[in-house]
Amino acid sequence: DRNRSQIQHIDQTADWLAMVKPGVMVLAHTASSYTLGRAGEAELMARMQARHGIPFLTAFSSVIAAFAHIGVKRVALGAPYAEETTLQGKALLEAHGIDVVSHGRLKNVTNIYDETEERAYALAKSVDIPEAEAVFLSGVGLPTLSVLGVLEQDLGKPVISSVAALTWAALRAVKV
Repeated sequence: DRNRSQIQHIDQTADWLAMVKPGVMVLAHTASSYTLGRAGEAELMARMQARHGIPFLTAFSSVIAAFAHIGVKRVALGAPYAEETTLQGKALLEAHGIDVVSHGRLKNVTNIYDETEERAYALAKSVDIPEAEAVFLSGVGLPTLSVLGVLEQDLGKPVISSVAALTWAALRAVKV
């Protein structure tokens, strides 16, 4: 499984990245956090930061920080993953005190990087319900940035994607 392989090799990868002394390191793969679970993700972040002395973020931790920043507790989850991974994401959100009031997945995904903004938009629309304070589109590779503003206007609520949250958190970490 790709997630477990990435996690097994992250120490060596982070060692190489730390050689250029970045202001922050990020794990830009939301589903890796789903595989790790809450305790595993926290341990990884603490270990990487202690090992390198560089702030270490995950896409998922950035999403949780974004929800806290805007005061969101009830979300609709849209994901481009298999049902099992989507349910792991739902469970991890709930472990962080986020109530997932609706969830759904993008069908027939063979490669997240081949997906379109139109399908990301349709996914967000399909999972949104009135009880959701925000919509969360999981998956750093899902092309969401160009549709977030339109979605927020159309839905009348915040729409957070993994890549948007990760970018925001990384910029905050380096005080930009």
